[in-house]
Amino acid sequence: MTAAGSLAEAALESAVVHLVGRSRAFLLEIEATLGEVARLRDERAAGLVEALELTTAEPARPGTLRHLERTASELLRSLPEDGRS
Repeated sequence: MTAAGSLAEAALESAVVHLVGRSRAFLLEIEATLGEVARLRDERAAGLVEALELTTAEPARPGTLRHLERTASELLRSLPEDGRS
């Protein structure tokens, strides 16, 4: 691989690692918020609870945060392990 190719590979890996970390952290926050809001059983928040459930649902549906995290994780696993620590 050329030096430019190695730099591009490293840049892609770095960006994807950061995305995976951020999306996982945000999923944890959203799941915690979902629990908090759902426990209130306030009908005014029904739409919010539904939106939170949809974006964190299993199986991960396209367009959801869970799907983004899974897709990024799959890409990260597919990248060559050269230079990964």
